[in-house]
Amino acid sequence: MSGDALTSAEAAELLGVSSSTVKRWVDTGELESTRTVGGHRRIRRTTVESFRARMGGVDPHRSGPAPLLVDLLLSDTPAQEVEARMMALRSQAGSAAALGDFLAPAIYELGERWTLGRITMVEERLGSERLTRALARLVEWVPIDASAPRALLATAYGDDHTLGLSLVELVLREAGWQTLWAGRSTPTAEIVATVRARSRGIRLVALSASIASRDATALAAQEKLIGEACRDCGAELILGGSGAWPEPPRHGTLLRDFRELDRLARDLIAHPR
Repeated sequence: MSGDALTSAEAAELLGVSSSTVKRWVDTGELESTRTVGGHRRIRRTTVESFRARMGGVDPHRSGPAPLLVDLLLSDTPAQEVEARMMALRSQAGSAAALGDFLAPAIYELGERWTLGRITMVEERLGSERLTRALARLVEWVPIDASAPRALLATAYGDDHTLGLSLVELVLREAGWQTLWAGRSTPTAEIVATVRARSRGIRLVALSASIASRDATALAAQEKLIGEACRDCGAELILGGSGAWPEPPRHGTLLRDFRELDRLARDLIAHPR
């Protein structure tokens, strides 16, 4: 590497991202640079080191730099480094609930970039998949007892966005729940049948609806059918996300905060209803 003035490639090497990501940060003003007489970018080493410290030392107890995290997900940074970053953030946050509230703005930012046409659908899905896999790795590290109560996790029917549900899974696992992943767009009848199959031992159903779920009538119908099955079988229903759930719901509990989810999940274990 050269001295204090670094090329985009040299800055990228220090930051562990691609040159195109560094150029994007420069273009958006997030990373200061100058131009040589020939018009080439040059970035001061101290600027890069300060920027790297901000990326690696973000405080999960504050709102955090969502754009930087999204840029990381969209970069060519190896998946192992993304997973390591998530593990570090989880450690700094102190709990999965705090991590969830910290990452929520980044998930929103990723979706907004696609909505506004700043990234392609493929880029949005690749970024989402990188974060999903990193969160799944965190879930794998959480030990769980075979006798722990079971929670069924699914998105609202017609909703393909599972990032929020991945965070719900991590919070529930840390709270002591076994998690059964039904995933995206599971038909309501399938969820009802699973809850009513008492051999499954479902004590909690967590449904997530992203901002893409705007059909309030359809969500209310799902909440009613699944809620009635939960009531009949002694299970709890939790609704979350930015979708148009009924407020207040007829059967479930609507949560907009991961800390609320954590408290309720632990209370249900300590005081079964």
